This record gives sequence, structure tokens and C-alpha cells, in this order.
Amino acid sequence: MKLKSQYVSLLAGTACVALALSACGTDEPSEEMLNVSGTSGSSTSVTTSAPTDQKGLAQGLKEDESSDSGAAQTSQNSSSGQPSSADSRADAAPNSALVLTEIRMGEHDGKDRVVYEFTGEGAPGYSISYVSAPAQQGSGHAIEMPGSKYLQVMLTGQVIPTMVEGVDEVKPGLVTPQGNSGVEGVYFAGQFEGQGQSVIGLDSQRSYTAFTLENPPRLVVDIDR
Repeated sequence: MKLKSQYVSLLAGTACVALALSACGTDEPSEEMLNVSGTSGSSTSVTTSAPTDQKGLAQGLKEDESSDSGAAQTSQNSSSGQPSSADSRADAAPNSALVLTEIRMGEHDGKDRVVYEFTGEGAPGYSISYVSAPAQQGSGHAIEMPGSKYLQVMLTGQVIPTMVEGVDEVKPGLVTPQGNSGVEGVYFAGQFEGQGQSVIGLDSQRSYTAFTLENPPRLVVDIDR
């Protein structure tokens, strides 16, 4: 409030400052990131919307990812290597210090392929499973994204991005496919306590195979069409 008089008592000035500070309060969440719903007297839910076209989220595969040669496959989610819809996990290599720098998607051998590329030392670990309602780790906020079935990919073996000089981590966001695909979107929710979170939105529950590649370190998820 603008004061009209030049002469104001110290008490009045102090009261104005207190009112101004109380009006500041805590910053409200950005509307482009959070959708808040609820009415007085009822519970309130917070939903995290998936921003699109963020750095590090891309269409298209690298040459050695779109053929069967040129990259060393180091591990897979089953001894047989056959697609499955069951949970899958593998530990990161000891002393891994990785930063997720790009997520790509494309088609390979009649399957939808999602690639998570890292910079740094070691090999990524992962835990992959279907979830009924994807939620952001840490906050628990629901993730709003395309799809009716959700394949969650948790990425381990990571460090704080500032620990690897000159490297930018993938920014949280959504990439959507072009053309015919069972994948409706791939969302990256960010990293929390050394674990990255991604969710692949699908039109139906599908079998998949997961494995890692070297030079550079990558996790590949192939999803049946």
C-alpha cells in the first residue's frame, strides 16, 4: 500500500512491513507443471503434467541401435533373452558414475525401441515394471501422460550431474512417437537420490526385453508391437 503522508510513525511503518511480508507467503506451484483439483472440505490431489520437447528427448535411433551389429550387448533381462511382461532388474556396475544425457525412441526389427544414453563411467542398473498409476518419486504426485498401460523404468548408477564436468542431464519432459507405434509417450520425471525415473506409456500391456550397450553406456528397452 502506498503511503500518502511523508510523516509516519515507527509503529505504523513496522506494521506495514509485517503485512507486506505476510502477503508474500510461499510461492505457488507453476500452473504449467501442476494441475491441482479439489473442493473445500474434500481431499486435494496434485497431478504433474508432462512438459514436451525438452532437451535430451529425441526421435530416431543411432546407427548401431537400428541394426544388429556395431554395439556390444552386455546384459539382458532374462537368461533366454525372450520378451516378457514380468518385472526386470539389474544392478549397476560397481562404482558407476553416470549422468543420463539423452532418451531416444524409434523402430527396430518390428519392435518399439527406447534408448537411455549416459555419460560417465560404468554401466547403468535398472528396475522395470508395469505400474497402474505412475507417480513421481519423492513427491508422490500423479504423472499425467498418454497411455492406458505404463511401463516404469527406474535407472540406477547415477551421480549428481554437477559431478561430471560439462555434462547436462536430460530435462524432465515427454517425447511422443511419430507414425505407427504401440508407445504413446516416454516421460522422464528427473532424478531423486541417485535414481532416475522414466515411464513409457503404452496402448496395451506388451512384452519387452531390456539390455545394456557399451560405448557409450546405454539401456535399451525393446517393446513388442
